[in-house]
Amino acid sequence: MTETNDETKQQQSIHQIHLLSQIDDITRQLHHLQSIQNQPPPPPSSPLKQNLENDLENNIHPEQMNPEKINLLPSLQELQQNLQTLSLAHDYLTLSSTSNDLFLTNNYELQKLIHSQRSLGHVLLYHPPSPLHSSLYQRYNDLYDYTKSYGILELRSFLKQSHYPTTTGCQALGEVLFNVCREIKENKSSDGIGGILRDMVELQVLHDLLHEKSNHEWEKEQKTYRVLVLDELVRPLVERVRFHFLPTQDQNEEGLSQKLDKLPQYLFAYLRDVLQPKEMESGGMALYDLFQNCISPFLHLATRSMCDELSISPPSFCGEKQQRLNAPLEYQQALPYFVREVVYLCRYMFRTRKFFSSYKHNAIVMCATVEQLMCFDSYLHSLIRKDVIIGVPKLMDVFVTSNATLFQQWLKMEYNYAASLLESASSV
Repeated sequence: MTETNDETKQQQSIHQIHLLSQIDDITRQLHHLQSIQNQPPPPPSSPLKQNLENDLENNIHPEQMNPEKINLLPSLQELQQNLQTLSLAHDYLTLSSTSNDLFLTNNYELQKLIHSQRSLGHVLLYHPPSPLHSSLYQRYNDLYDYTKSYGILELRSFLKQSHYPTTTGCQALGEVLFNVCREIKENKSSDGIGGILRDMVELQVLHDLLHEKSNHEWEKEQKTYRVLVLDELVRPLVERVRFHFLPTQDQNEEGLSQKLDKLPQYLFAYLRDVLQPKEMESGGMALYDLFQNCISPFLHLATRSMCDELSISPPSFCGEKQQRLNAPLEYQQALPYFVREVVYLCRYMFRTRKFFSSYKHNAIVMCATVEQLMCFDSYLHSLIRKDVIIGVPKLMDVFVTSNATLFQQWLKMEYNYAASLLESASSV
């Protein structure tokens, strides 16, 4: 086994030496052609111009001319592409000689795979797209899918064991994130569930940056970024709301339909109590406080650490000046991101239960519902700062003002209600 590894390393060293020689040759040719391309045009009386005119008069094809007499741009482009491909191949061989996990298909040691994926993504980030880049990018995606799935399973297991999003579960997660933030500031590594959370964020930042610069066909997805960690923290809340407010096969549909008119009141009261409970257990933490004081700082530190690593310490093969890399805005807006998901959850519940279609002709229920929508919108927007970048939709816009028919019905109901109040007051 040792002899096989020695032979593999020896072959890789030979390939690297060969690639380096090819890179040097192409670089010299490229510099030579660039120097010729950048030369000023010869004066009218120069021998070069006279020879060129004579060649044209004699119908000499461009292929038969000297290199100085033809357009050098295609040659420059071809040499540049070859140089970029060889440079990527050299960097990949250098990486594979120190990280054999890139070639393993049955390696279940997560930290080794994370290191391999991180290193490979770092290499791909600083090389332009090419056929070789596409092939390595597919390998990178395979590693990312595996590590992402593993991280999701570990995080879900922790959230279930800690009874998140209860106040005790939020407190347990808050303590983990507090320790991770301290370790990031001290440039220390993290282990356990804290290390998994940190890896999930940092690897997704790298993945999103690669997504921005790549033009691979399989990466043309939606423009809205999804933060994996935040989605997993919203998921338990969605499951609880579905359990309490959606009928199951074992429940009586007619019994639930009789309480449908109370859906806005019960749903909004439940969400308020989850976000900011009136009564908390000793040592607990509200979900709002968790996002505001723990999750937001953690995401900020983790994304900034990864972006600084990629921007300040680019690989040695990156010749041009590297600009500052910034993660998508969603990473810096954890609380607005969460509030937006709460709005989407309410929208899903109302549409699934077909609430507005059931009571669109019931003036009393509709007026009460619109009032509750406005109150809950005001409550949600009071939780976030005014300078947020992520747009948080309002339930009034989702259901009422965007629906011309429903909006006119509500205005008519309000008008009739106000007129009846004035009439009763005047009669007294």
